[in-house]
Amino acid sequence: MKKVIRHLIFTITILLLTVIYPVVVKAQKNDVAKLEQKTRLAIQKVYPACVRIWGYDTVKKVQTSSQFSGVVVDTDGTILTVSHAIQPSRTYKVRFPDGKETLAIALGKMGLPEMQSRPDLGMMKITEKGTWPFAGLGWSYSLKVNQPCISIAYPETLNQLLPTVRFGKINSVLNEWGFIESSCKMEPGDSGGPLFDLFGCVVGLHSRCDTLESKNYEVPIDAYRKFWEDLKIAKNYTVVPNGSLEKMIDPKEKAISALDFLDRLPSAFSFLQGLNKHQCILKSVNGTMNQAACATIFDYKGKTWLVSKSSIVAENVSTIENGQKIALTVVARDMSNDLVLLSSPVNIGHPIAVNTLNSPTPIAQEELGMFLISPIDGKLQISVLSSRLIDLPKKFSVGFIGMAANFQQGKVIVSRLVPGGPAANAGIKQGDQVVSINRASISSAESYNAQMQQSAVGDTLEIVLDREEMPQTIHIVAIQRPVSSHVAEQFNGGKSGRLDGFSNVFVHDAVVRPEQCGSPVFDRNGNFYGINIARYSRTSVIVMPAQKIVEMIKKVSERL
Repeated sequence: MKKVIRHLIFTITILLLTVIYPVVVKAQKNDVAKLEQKTRLAIQKVYPACVRIWGYDTVKKVQTSSQFSGVVVDTDGTILTVSHAIQPSRTYKVRFPDGKETLAIALGKMGLPEMQSRPDLGMMKITEKGTWPFAGLGWSYSLKVNQPCISIAYPETLNQLLPTVRFGKINSVLNEWGFIESSCKMEPGDSGGPLFDLFGCVVGLHSRCDTLESKNYEVPIDAYRKFWEDLKIAKNYTVVPNGSLEKMIDPKEKAISALDFLDRLPSAFSFLQGLNKHQCILKSVNGTMNQAACATIFDYKGKTWLVSKSSIVAENVSTIENGQKIALTVVARDMSNDLVLLSSPVNIGHPIAVNTLNSPTPIAQEELGMFLISPIDGKLQISVLSSRLIDLPKKFSVGFIGMAANFQQGKVIVSRLVPGGPAANAGIKQGDQVVSINRASISSAESYNAQMQQSAVGDTLEIVLDREEMPQTIHIVAIQRPVSSHVAEQFNGGKSGRLDGFSNVFVHDAVVRPEQCGSPVFDRNGNFYGINIARYSRTSVIVMPAQKIVEMIKKVSERL
């Protein structure tokens, strides 16, 4: 009898799951689709008003400060930014996403040193008459925890003329320091950038961040409303004035909704869990060290191929399939795109069929904000498309030896050494003449910089010096640039060793550690968009588009 009852319960459970699961999946897909649509529409609405700003000398026609971000909030050209980015009455160059540049004057700023630069309010005004694209002001008092929000700003290290988009939620409406806390990631250069709600209204301005990527602090827009008249005066306030806040009535307050599933966003995409079968973990041996990487699995003409990030895949590569170690063969490396192609003697996982790929390349402006999914080691990382296709010239991936040189009296002379750096440890001294690097003659600062730009992490540089007319040859191994002490550089896992020197790549705001590069990226419909090729910064992961992956597989396999 008990066996009959158990069998009946099991049968009923299976029937209920058969009926209920498709309903749940359909609801999840609808929720995600609606959220993506609202996000993308809001981005298109406000994107033109998000500006890149830098100090500008109108006489010498040169930049005089680091870049930062801001947002135009009326047709007359009032710009909101943060206090720590500006100095009252100074001139700044303002660049709109459509390429138009103009000048602005900094007005009031409120950021008291004894309050750690809080409340961090800043206002500017475009000096040229015109009708400017703008974003309307929202209210911050009416925000709700788990309300979706959007960031559009200009990270300094990316150094792009167009902003990047980030998606998140409100973690705290008003914390103990007077900030909104959001999960929209920020880093230097984003300061002063706007935080929007899904109506496209400015609800906060980027101020600072914490170590954890999900902790980012925004100046509430209600603070700007309160001190609006004070900020219109070009003054550095040393005391916070009384201000005056109109009666707080947000006409959209009743329409604001929190989305509880944002607290567990990957679960809303659980219908895509099967995408994990398209990736695997690689193990390889680099000298005496074992290292890990993710790889994406493909099928082309009946053969299994794997693609990963070349600079983190060494020799003796293997993976695990059904508990068995599978030895893989390195077939080709594409150094320009940092890709490695491997073959497997057996089928692994669930390969992506290369012949079925349309190789979608996200380049359309209206695609910004679309959800992207990175399946990694059984989990789903959810992000949004942050940029169109961009180029990232080699800059931060250059090998570091801790040495600078200047052109003096017809010679290239070592001018500075980083204490404890490779050059200093190798015995190089200030005042040494650099004669050659890797047998290339060094006769100018330009030739010195050109040779250093060619070096990569792990390269051995042969440097010939002249010290008091005595030639010396020194060999130095270039290392990765030391991590800055800035909190934005302290995120878990850090940056990839090779993170730039790419063309026609795109950015998304996923949390992907360096060893997780090589993992695939899909849209919410399961279309393959590329692989994660580098953790670039706190806010940005770089994706190598699908088209380049497909081209590599076809080109290499067809010549074998």
